[in-house]
Amino acid sequence: MEKMRRWPPGQAEILEGFVRWLNAGRRAAYAICEKPDASERQKKAIDYVLRDGQTHRELAVEVSTIWRSKDAGKEDDYINKWFEKVRVRGAGRVHGLFYITLPISVPHGLDAVAFGDELVATIRQDETALVRGGPMLALEISGVRVWVSKLSLSGSDIRYARSVPDMSELPERVRSCLDEKAPKLKPYSDRGIETWLVVYNTMWSVLYPSDIVKITTAQCGPAHAHVQHIAVSGPPDWINVVR
Repeated sequence: MEKMRRWPPGQAEILEGFVRWLNAGRRAAYAICEKPDASERQKKAIDYVLRDGQTHRELAVEVSTIWRSKDAGKEDDYINKWFEKVRVRGAGRVHGLFYITLPISVPHGLDAVAFGDELVATIRQDETALVRGGPMLALEISGVRVWVSKLSLSGSDIRYARSVPDMSELPERVRSCLDEKAPKLKPYSDRGIETWLVVYNTMWSVLYPSDIVKITTAQCGPAHAHVQHIAVSGPPDWINVVR
């Protein structure tokens, strides 16, 4: 079974993807030369200074993550860890690669082992209806309504997605991120150093890139004008530049 990657990615992983994208686009060789936040914790310093090994040009970079609501991080992390237990029950016991769509929330305390065993049994029972590339099959597993499809005939694994969540708080979360992170970049902007705010979009799987760009653009104001570039990232090295 392929090991699940950490979700959401850590700050270093987000930066790695950004640097790969930046170097490819500019044909440059940017690399970390300073980590001000690590050495100046009391000053609310930026996360990284990058330097191009060819031109010695420097960039100031602040990295952040946006969630759809103030409680989404904990909820998403809970479901991710919960489903890993479900996945362990299914890997090696089903014929092919299956995709299960969960509701946006699952009941806390729901037994992942029992859920996984029932899911495997149901997939086996309905195997003839689950054809590769066919329609999703609606099932009820441990009292939870889910949808299952078969992605591949090879392997033996189960992956998951979730229904589209409520995004009503997202614009406010984006604005809070800008308000918190932009001031850190001001001293570098004042010195003429190119500034970047790179924000990882945890909703990348349910939100069109153009939508998150529009939302972010609408939240930018005079207090963020000194940030030369704002980029929204997602896997794997997916970058959308807001400005």
